Amino acid sequence: MFLDDHLGSSTFISYWETLPINHLYMIGLNLPPSAHAHAKLQRLDARITGDRKPWVPLQNYLSNTLPQFQNDIRAGRARLDLGIISISPPDQRGMSSHGLTTGLHPAVLAHATKCFGVINHRMPRTQGPQVPITQFAKVFECDQPPLETPPVLAGPASKKIARYLASLIEDGDTIQCSDDDVAREFLRLLQGGKALGIHTDVISDEVGNLVARGVVTSGVRGSFARGTRALFDQIGDDPFQFYAVGDLACLRRTAALPRFVAVAPATVMDLSGQASLARRSGNLVWGGLGCFPEFLRGAALSPMGRSIVWLPSTHADGSSNIRFRIPETQTVSIPRNDIHFAVTEYGFANLLGKSLPQRAATMVEIAHPRYREPLMREAHEHGLLPRLWAIRNRAHYPIEHLRTVTTKSGQDIHIRPAKCSDFPELQRLFYQMSSQDIYFRFHAGVTSLSDQNAIHLCNTNYGPDYAVVATPNDWTQNEVLATGCYFIEPKGKRAELALMVHPSYQNQGIGKAMLGFLIDQARQAGLDTLTAEVIDGNHPSLHLLANAGLPITRTVSSGVHSIRLDLRMAREQPLVTRGLNWLKQRRKAS
Repeated sequence: MFLDDHLGSSTFISYWETLPINHLYMIGLNLPPSAHAHAKLQRLDARITGDRKPWVPLQNYLSNTLPQFQNDIRAGRARLDLGIISISPPDQRGMSSHGLTTGLHPAVLAHATKCFGVINHRMPRTQGPQVPITQFAKVFECDQPPLETPPVLAGPASKKIARYLASLIEDGDTIQCSDDDVAREFLRLLQGGKALGIHTDVISDEVGNLVARGVVTSGVRGSFARGTRALFDQIGDDPFQFYAVGDLACLRRTAALPRFVAVAPATVMDLSGQASLARRSGNLVWGGLGCFPEFLRGAALSPMGRSIVWLPSTHADGSSNIRFRIPETQTVSIPRNDIHFAVTEYGFANLLGKSLPQRAATMVEIAHPRYREPLMREAHEHGLLPRLWAIRNRAHYPIEHLRTVTTKSGQDIHIRPAKCSDFPELQRLFYQMSSQDIYFRFHAGVTSLSDQNAIHLCNTNYGPDYAVVATPNDWTQNEVLATGCYFIEPKGKRAELALMVHPSYQNQGIGKAMLGFLIDQARQAGLDTLTAEVIDGNHPSLHLLANAGLPITRTVSSGVHSIRLDLRMAREQPLVTRGLNWLKQRRKAS
């Protein structure tokens, strides 16, 4: 037997309680509990979606995804004697829509021995597969408003996660996400001009709001609608289209979508980047996988797509959700190769193209601060990370510091705080520099940059010490185009500054923008002075510092210019903003 999750007919409920049920397949759990019905259940095979705990004891949990269940129905592996689904009122031709839930309805209608329909006169008519009323063996009627899901308020940690998720979305992306508090908050943060599309299993109020605001312009494709009456009144019109859930999540379809971004919640991840999605209560599994494995796999294969998994850094009991390995009581739902980004309230880990040690380091960076040292120690003990790898930052990753600037050639780049896990790309940058550039930067003929030295140059605490990198305006690219840093001197209010820019990106305005970025951060950290030691002949650096817009003191000794920038003088606007405006004006003039 198969039950829909939008059934509201009391007449039907009474009829259902008289049936001799042996197997019950459920999608959602919105039916009221009934002791009489419980007594009739000899065995329960439950397909559960969402985070609502079941009101019936689980004896058998089948961990199929919804698309797999659809395939089981079509192949006859899940044999249904009776399917009961809700539908909208029929039109003049006797055709009904599946209303708020298309899901598995087409498969159930095609393969169940017989089907009952529940016509809800308040069920909105939606665009998608239509069903003739004559296809049902028995029809019930009701006149009840569809089940509404009240707005979900995101907590502080959820809001931080949502902000990181929003930063990973780019213009022209097609998004899949769930309807939990993080997903709804993340969708609220998306602004106009994105030209987004939606291709997801569950359509929420926030999706409807994005359509109304003109942020979503490439259509909405879904299988379920969950929200308030405002959404239900909206989804009967374009651009909302409903599909069978297995057809929507089909790998051939999603992998062919350009810029497809799938966002899924996880319960636990390990240091290699694999995730478990199943909800548990003690030893009881009660949360299903939905369509997340299919969507994440499709996003991983999509041209310029991104697969993103998020989770709070800690469980409700205070334990870490990031572990050295997935606990034995939980199973791996998503393999590490299908996850591009992992997100917690402390930042996001870019796992693309990373080795296992690099993955471990970047996963430790987004763990809760009190668990970073234990995780790092466990990784050291098992030989996953060299002991010289350590993480200085004890707070969240300051995504709010990120800047996007345009070079003279018209390329947009990110200027963002550096992470410990950036050090391999910092080494790659070093080996692409000319011998003269290296001499100017390190004041010696350095021929190599060890792991320890590279980690030192990018592993800071985002406070008195700060490191920054310039990267392509594409989160799937790890390349470091330029780097800058300052380290506080023993006197406390003064820090020494240094910059290094890839030869192909010199004279593009990146150094000026990075200098302004570092000046702003140094002032916020309460520093009075930035110093720099510049070798005579390094004219670009001398020119850059002389035009920083701050009082400058310079002394020359043995061919080295000792420069001091006074940060106590107020500036009309941040240098990074001036640099950006200057670059834009130069671009327009050319």
